[in-house]
Amino acid sequence: MKKIVLSFTIALALTGCGNKLKCTRTIKNDVMTQKTTYIVYTDKDTITKVEATEKTEVANKEINENYDYLLSFRFEDLNNNNIKYDYSHKKNKYDLKITYDLSTMSEDAITAYIETKNIDEYKTKLSDENFTCK
Repeated sequence: MKKIVLSFTIALALTGCGNKLKCTRTIKNDVMTQKTTYIVYTDKDTITKVEATEKTEVANKEINENYDYLLSFRFEDLNNNNIKYDYSHKKNKYDLKITYDLSTMSEDAITAYIETKNIDEYKTKLSDENFTCK
């Protein structure tokens, strides 16, 4: 019986008890379609990490030709704030994953990118931006 309880306790510790929130939003217009997903990890009511995934498909030829250039300014800003990201581009499809690890970010960067460390405030912010959270 002790082994079962110990195994259950270890499994529970490794899964993190579901301390994450997933929020999504899709924007579609004549220029592009963009699906953005945020996975927000918490410790109690405090945000510890946010993983943002943006999948963009550009329909406008002129914007598609310049989209990498436009993103380069964003990448420079992320690099300047020591924020990790992964980016790929194929034809008119762009995939960007950004990891905001609040333990390695300055308070100024947290304020600029996340705005708050409180999960309830962040969920309200995302809901105000038309994200659906689960």
